[in-house]
Amino acid sequence: MSVLEPFPTLRHPRIHRPVIGVALTLRCRPPRSYPKGTIFWGVENVGLQQIETDDRITLDYNGIYCIDSVVFVF
Repeated sequence: MSVLEPFPTLRHPRIHRPVIGVALTLRCRPPRSYPKGTIFWGVENVGLQQIETDDRITLDYNGIYCIDSVVFVF
């Protein structure tokens, strides 16, 4: 048996304004599920593309996404 409750609806989504050269931390508040779900972060362009981690970008077990130093990409 498995259970996945719906994601909470945000009345006022949080807007992040990262600063170049400064760390950015984003937290995920996933719904309750059994078994515990796998969390990943993605970019929505064509479908959903998972963001790869590296020395600068990390994702911990609880879904906290950290960028050590924000860079400008164009």
